[in-house]
Amino acid sequence: MITQEEFLTEEYISEIFKTGQWSEHGACIEQYIDDNHENDDFPEEFREYDVHFFDVLKSESFQKHFREWLPVRFRYAKEWLEKDLLSCRSDDGLYIIKRKIFCSNETLTQCQEKDIDIGRFWTTLQPEAYNGSLSESNPVDLVVYAKVSLDDIDFIETMRSRMDYTNGDMESEIYVKKESIPIFIKLSWIVDNEIRDVDCITEERELRLKEKASNV
Repeated sequence: MITQEEFLTEEYISEIFKTGQWSEHGACIEQYIDDNHENDDFPEEFREYDVHFFDVLKSESFQKHFREWLPVRFRYAKEWLEKDLLSCRSDDGLYIIKRKIFCSNETLTQCQEKDIDIGRFWTTLQPEAYNGSLSESNPVDLVVYAKVSLDDIDFIETMRSRMDYTNGDMESEIYVKKESIPIFIKLSWIVDNEIRDVDCITEERELRLKEKASNV
C-alpha cells in the first residue's frame, strides 16, 4: 500500500495547481471549489466565488487551504481503497477486479481463450461506465472479471483516480500496471436481453493463478 508521504509529493500537488485537474486522466477540481467555497474554512475572499477558476488556483490563500485539506482526502480515499480490496479478496489471496468494454464477437471469443490487454482502468464495483471500445460495429457489451495480486496494482495511479473529487467515490477504480495483464476468470454479457455468464478458467490460467497466489 502507499503512504501519504509517498503520494502527496510537491510534484503532484504543484501539477494540480498548474492544470486544475486531479491527474492527467482526471476531472477538474472546480467541483471541489463549487462544493466548498461557502464553508467557513474556505478563503474568505472567494466565498462568493465570482472570480475565474484559475485565479482561485493561483492564490496563496486557496493553495494553503487546499494543501491542508489534501491529507484529509487522502486518508479517506485510502481507507475506502483498503475496504474495497478487502471486499474483493478471494480465498487464494488474489483480488477480483472488473472492467466493462464494447468489443467484437471475435474479441469475446479471444477473451475466453487468453488474457489480452483491454486497458489499465478496472474497478472493484459492478462496472456501469463504458471504459473503452474495441469494436466500431455491432459491439458486445462485455464485463470481464479477472484476478490480480497487489503487485499488479499501480497504487500511485489508483490513488490519483480515487482522490478525484468528482469521480473517485463513484468509480472505485483500480489502475493496473502497464506490464501486468489480469488473469481473466469470468465473462458476462447480454444476449437477447438476458445475461450470459461464462467461466473462462482454462488449464493454463489455473496454473498461472496458482503460481501468482503462491507468491502472495
